[in-house]
Formats: sequence, C-alpha cells, structure tokens
Amino acid sequence: MFQQQAESEGVQPNHNNNMPNSISEEPINRLPSNLGGSAHQSQLFYMSNSSSDEPILQLPSNLGGSAHQPDQLSEPKSESESEPESEPEIWSAENLKYYRSFHNAAKRGDWESAKSFIENDPDALAARITADSKTVFHVAALCDQWGFILKLLELVSSPESIAVQDKYGKTVLHYVAQGGSLKTAKALVQKNVGLPQIGDNRRDPPLFHSIWSESKELIWYLSSKTSVDLSPDLTPWILRTLILSGYHDIALDFVRRDPNLALAKDVKGTSLLYWLATNPSYFFSGSNLGLIERWIYKLLQGFKRLLWKAIVQLAPSVNMVRDAQLKHECAVELVNHVCTQLSNMSFQEIDDFLTDPDSNILDSAIKCGIEEIVRTLLLQFPDLIDILVWSNRNILQAAIEYRQENIVNVIKEISTTTTKRLGSYFIESKGVTLHLAGKLAPAFKLFSVSGAALQMQRELQWFKVSIMSNYFNTTHF
Repeated sequence: MFQQQAESEGVQPNHNNNMPNSISEEPINRLPSNLGGSAHQSQLFYMSNSSSDEPILQLPSNLGGSAHQPDQLSEPKSESESEPESEPEIWSAENLKYYRSFHNAAKRGDWESAKSFIENDPDALAARITADSKTVFHVAALCDQWGFILKLLELVSSPESIAVQDKYGKTVLHYVAQGGSLKTAKALVQKNVGLPQIGDNRRDPPLFHSIWSESKELIWYLSSKTSVDLSPDLTPWILRTLILSGYHDIALDFVRRDPNLALAKDVKGTSLLYWLATNPSYFFSGSNLGLIERWIYKLLQGFKRLLWKAIVQLAPSVNMVRDAQLKHECAVELVNHVCTQLSNMSFQEIDDFLTDPDSNILDSAIKCGIEEIVRTLLLQFPDLIDILVWSNRNILQAAIEYRQENIVNVIKEISTTTTKRLGSYFIESKGVTLHLAGKLAPAFKLFSVSGAALQMQRELQWFKVSIMSNYFNTTHF
C-alpha cells in the first residue's frame, strides 16, 4: 500500500536516514545484483529495529574481499570493531540511477564517457556511487581498470578525494593492493602518503590485502610505506601472515625496523619463533630438495650476489633453488634476532618462553626436526640442555621419542658427555631412555617409510643406538 502511494506521488532522492515505524519492516529498494560493478553486490533492505528506526544495510561479509584470501589468517574482530565510525549515507534508487552511467563507464574503463560526466559534475569524483558507498575509484579498482584510475588521478586536486572509505572501511588502495597493481599503488601513495596507514573495518591496512595478490614487488613497496607500530596486536598478526605466506625476507625487514617484534605475540598467544618452529620447510633441514637441487644449493652458497643474475639467465630452473635458499637464510636470521632479544631476559623467563604449554616452541622444533633452531638455541643458551621440554623429558629423550636423528646429532656435536648424561636420565615411572626407543614411533615418522619390513628395520636401528647411549649406565635397564 505504501509502495503504491509512493509511486503515485513520485519518489524523490532520499538523503535522510529517518524512516517511519509503520514501513520499517518493508523492503524499500531492491537493487539489481549487478549494480556496483561486482557480482557480490548486495540488495538493500530496511529492517525493523526495536531500539531504533534507523535503516540497516545488510551486506555479505565477503564483499570486497579476495578470492585468494583465506579466512583463517584474518584476525577475528568484535562486532563493535566491524562497524565504521560514522555510517555512510544510504543512497536511494534515484541517486543510484543518476550515477549509473558514470558507474558503468568506470566498470568498462570508458574514459571519454567518465570524463564528460566529471566535467558536468566535478563533485562526482569523490561521490559515493554505489549502495555500499563506493566511489568511482573503488569501482574501477574492483574491475582492474588501472589505466582508468591513473587518468582519474590527474583530475584529483585534494588528497582526501582518494581517501574515501566504503561501507567496509576500505580505500581504493585496499582494492588496488588486492589486484596487485604496483604502478597504480605508487601513483595513489604519491598523491596521498597517508593511504598505507588507513585500516578497514577489520583494521587491516592495504599491506595485509596485498599479500593475497602474490605480487612480491607490491608487497615490498607497501611494507616500506607501512608503519611497524600500527598497534600491539595488529603488527604481529601482519608479521605472522607474511611468514606463513613465505615472505620471510619482508618479515625480516619488519623485525630489523622494530626488534621488539621478535618476541611479540599475536592475539592467539603465539610468536615469531613458534611460527618458524612449526614449519620445517622454512629451513634447509626440512626442505624437500632433490639430490641435484641440493648440489646446486650448496654451489650457490659460494657465488657472490653479482653472479646470481647471470646464472639465473643461463639456467632459469636455478632461480627456484635460489628462492628456497633465500627463504632458509632469512628464517635462520629471524631465529638469531629472537635469540638476541631473549639474551636480555633471565634464564627462567627464557625457559618459560620456550616451553609455554600453549605454544611449546622447543618441543615443536624437536618434533619437526628443525636442527637450525635447536642448534642456535643450545649454542646461545647452553643451560637449555638440562631443561625438561615436556612430560619430564629432556631434549635428547624428546628427540628419541619423536625419532629425530638429526636433533640427536646436534646434541652430540655440542657435547658427547652431555649426550651420555642425558641418555641416562631416569623418567619417573617410565624407565629410561631405552624404553622410549622401544616404544612404537609416532605415526608421522613411522609411515614416512613404506613397508612393514623397512619400518621394523628403522625401529631396530633406534633401539641399538639407544643401547649405545646407555652403555655406561647399564644399572638402569
């Protein structure tokens, strides 16, 4: 009834958010799904609210996101943090109709049509032309119209024009970062140097979104323009995302700029060393390089940096090995930075940090067989050799139970006497080290060898080695 009355009287552009209670439960405007330049464009509904008559705009949470962006790496925010500070103006159908041709021109990259529209209405450059408050810059970025955006920037006189945030708090740089256009990002930052520091409703800066573009040059550029002290919990979260995405060199640059990040913990209570200790592929000891690749790996260590480009041009496949080597070197240097920060703490604080029950760094490193972490920690802090990693097990016994022979070899390198002493350490109610070797290996190690015969052979080898380690302490078995 109300809709028929509105149609008969003629609907004018509505710039007022106040709606009468009697029609608050009726949909006022149903927008077409393709309006706004995105297949994800939502429909606009006015819903009833018991405490207020304000219209509520319901939009999908994934609008403006990236198809490559996994939800598990995004920090969950509270409902209050997800809402913008000031609610953008809700546009009526008449407003959307007015900007429709301008909107379509941005989607197609039709510069002549867009230029003509701007000449007639200069304010359209910063106007919100979609139901979710996107500007022409947002629309063009979502459609990868990078040349179109560069031409728009030539008409921008005020830096604030490109700092407009949409319904989700994103500026045009957020969408450019997702799209992976380095040239466009540089042009935007040159126009407004504050853009890289602006976070969306989830507080994520453009750098966070650029990680999913897989454009390393763009990630490097935005990281250099992004402050490392955004917030106590946000910066560690970005650092974690960089590491888990394989950008160890960029993460290392972050830590060099702010050494305190080496021990900083994210909202889950985990820190840099834990992220490294749970991923053996970040180190040479846990890499899956073949025989030839390992030979090239060792060979590259002898070449100077000036020769790398020439080698890559002659043998492009070498570049993959070089990238792996760079990742491993950066991971080791990150471990060294952590140890440098730990050296300022007491031994008890170091013990608590490395054996925290919620994120047991030392146990994770032993379980994954990451000898680089274990060796660095033991050389920096020799007293760690005597601590109990978990369940009354020392480092050697944990390595035997996890069947990590490379960790046993690291301990032997440090001190043969220490190895014998640790091997005889009595485990309360569970016997000696030999009993750990007699237990069945963990599934992840047992099934790394195919066939029951080979599995039994490996288990017998561990048992024999454990007998030798207990040779001077036969009274215990």
